[in-house]
Amino acid sequence: MRLVRLLPDYSLGNIYAAQLWQKAGSDLCDMEQDFARGDFASLREWLRDNVHRHGSRYPASQLIERVTGRPPDPGPMIAYLRDRYEPMYRCRLQDPCGHPASQEEAACKGSSVRLSRHIRRPEDHRAHVIATLRRLKW
Repeated sequence: MRLVRLLPDYSLGNIYAAQLWQKAGSDLCDMEQDFARGDFASLREWLRDNVHRHGSRYPASQLIERVTGRPPDPGPMIAYLRDRYEPMYRCRLQDPCGHPASQEEAACKGSSVRLSRHIRRPEDHRAHVIATLRRLKW
């Protein structure tokens, strides 16, 4: 039964990581060039200054809001998934409500992938994953 708890936690961790990555990328202009040279010091320092120094002083969702300036949001994770998988599978991911993103996508019905329903808060995501697992009798 531990799997039921782990799945939403991993998903939330991925959502938080994508949001932090997006913020770090906007704060550190040369991050990609540094990585190409094998230099990760700028990201390490950014994480130390913005995330690690707080330890467990704040709950995760509050820390994300303090660092990024907005509450936890699945948007950056969805953007990452689109950037990664749309070219790979030559498809367009539908928006969470299931509406085609373009006329091209509407014409290519067989190769579109539907994301889970629209989720506004991390608590909603956790409840959705647990309900899905219960339906699957996990």
